Amino acid sequence: MNATISEIMTVQPVTVSVDTPLPDVYRIAKEHSIHHLPVVDGGRLVGIISRTDLERVSFVNDPNSANVVEAMWDFLRTENLMTRSVVTIRKDQTVREAAELLKDGKIHALPVVEGGEIAGIVTTTDLIRYLLENCD
Repeated sequence: MNATISEIMTVQPVTVSVDTPLPDVYRIAKEHSIHHLPVVDGGRLVGIISRTDLERVSFVNDPNSANVVEAMWDFLRTENLMTRSVVTIRKDQTVREAAELLKDGKIHALPVVEGGEIAGIVTTTDLIRYLLENCD
């Protein structure tokens, strides 16, 4: 658990900007099979948005809601749905420190930030993969 975040993080994660339309955010997340997208503005991390955030306002359980979803996504913007107070980590911090930040289950991804810019991302899946590969 003393490995550094740089050893397990996803480098150059897929990001979106504050101006990315919500349908595009959803498409990007789905195409890349990812759940969390850091939101950047001029290369600097300003938030994070998840597929869950999008699904909360899209009424995905109602097959008759397509028009409502379109209206909601036209009305709202990425910056309206993203989480602004993002818990981050540095790439020189340890896997144990990441686990401590994620342990309560309120968040599932930690953008890795260096000098305010996104350098990577670590998710609970990355931590589980690390544990499976390194714990005998």
